Order: sequence, then structure tokens, then C-alpha cells
Amino acid sequence: MTRIDSPLATLDGISPEDLQGQLLIISDQSFIDSKLSTWLGHHIDRLHLVGTYNLLNNAVIMIVNGLAEAINLDGIYNTHRSNIKLSLSNLN
Repeated sequence: MTRIDSPLATLDGISPEDLQGQLLIISDQSFIDSKLSTWLGHHIDRLHLVGTYNLLNNAVIMIVNGLAEAINLDGIYNTHRSNIKLSLSNLN
């Protein structure tokens, strides 16, 4: 999830390579989710993590204020009427 004025928001989908060097926040639950590590192609600790969140609404406040990008599950936050965008490439 990113601000709509972020360079990441112009991409059709975000790949692991696009996240290199980005300030990121992820859910506390992401640390135990091997699916994210599999998608990344490496362990989560290689990301530039600046924090975690337990409620996505808290992460949205950080995103809107330009503090970081967030990795979250699709469909748990309505981005249609906000200034943020969700666009990870396929996380199968």
C-alpha cells in the first residue's frame, strides 16, 4: 500500500525488486508468514523495515503522511476513496 503520488503507485504491479530501498512497514503477523518470504525470494529481514503494525488503520496514517510504504493483504482496506493505492504483483 502506497500513496497515490508515490513512484510505486504508477506501476501496474509491485515486484520484490521494486521494494528494494523502500521504507516499509509490515504486519506483526507477516514475520511468521512464509508466503511473503517465498514471494520476496528471500527472507523478510533483507527488506528495509522501519516498523510493524497490528491494525492496518494505524499503517494507513503512516502511509498517508509519507513515512513508509506498507505490505498488507488485499481486500482488508478500501482504497477506492483514499489517497493510497494497493498494487502488489501476484502473491500466489
